[in-house]
Amino acid sequence: MKRLLICIAVVAPALSALAWGTFSDPATKRAQLIGTWQLVSAYHNGEPEMLAGKTEVKMISSRRFMWMEYDSAKNKTLQSGFGTYVFAGSSYTEHIELLDAQIHGTPFVGKDLTFTVKIEGDTLFQTGSVAQIKLSETWKRIE
Repeated sequence: MKRLLICIAVVAPALSALAWGTFSDPATKRAQLIGTWQLVSAYHNGEPEMLAGKTEVKMISSRRFMWMEYDSAKNKTLQSGFGTYVFAGSSYTEHIELLDAQIHGTPFVGKDLTFTVKIEGDTLFQTGSVAQIKLSETWKRIE
């Protein structure tokens, strides 16, 4: 019995340290970000964005992202963009290589857009600003 208690006393902290290292590891956090996400709600300057009739999807790989908004009924692309990104802690910065969208006439190609992200299970929360618009978006993992 004494030997069992000593074993538990030695193994439990080691397992806890291993688990902590796994969940706080930047590579693990990046792996949580990788996937295909669908926008389920959005607020622009605190006002709800109407999502009816359109679908927005964001695909994130190990180094690149792609975003597309399309008309669900007509199966037609409305806006799209792609580029590279950097993810550190809760800071997610997209470097725009192409953006086929008009957002207040602001040119974004070659620019960086930085957001704060939080991932809880299959939900990605993204907040930040694009041009003069404050965004608050909720994305659900679809793959």
